[in-house]
Amino acid sequence: LKVMVAAYDIVDDTYGTAIELPEPQTIELKLMADNDEIKAQGRLQHLLSVTTHAEFTTSFAGLPFDALAIIAGMSNSSSGTPPNGTRRANAGAGGAGLPYFGIAGQVSAEDGADVWVGLPVCMLDAVPSWKVEQNKFFIPSASGKAIQRQDYGKVLYLLGHQTATALIAGNFSDAFAWNT
Repeated sequence: LKVMVAAYDIVDDTYGTAIELPEPQTIELKLMADNDEIKAQGRLQHLLSVTTHAEFTTSFAGLPFDALAIIAGMSNSSSGTPPNGTRRANAGAGGAGLPYFGIAGQVSAEDGADVWVGLPVCMLDAVPSWKVEQNKFFIPSASGKAIQRQDYGKVLYLLGHQTATALIAGNFSDAFAWNT
């Protein structure tokens, strides 16, 4: 499993530099819909189900400061030099809210195949949560929603390869041109 995130500017429709989440553990996706029905003469006559967005949850190892800046809008700074350097991340309250970003993932499949997964415009529901326990690895998780990119109208992108192909990292926008 490989998961990359990149800041997304919804006004300019552009992505920033992609960052790979360290040791991703999970990514869960669920397409959501508005539903309605019409009943007449004691039975259902018509059904309506319109996809509106996707919901996602992902988890990863450690505390990736650069990724937290992208997905949670946390300020990020470093000082000093190794081995005595420090990193600092701070989460604010109020303001303009959490930032938009995109997610691109790669999942291994059978017989050397793979599937790319793309969520073009995402926002977390809250800053990632984490639990620290004795003798356990530190595995933060983050949940949010994905919506369509204005010029493509797709909420979720899936692309399968018979032979695994390296996920596009240089130009994050290309990751969402798979099915245009």
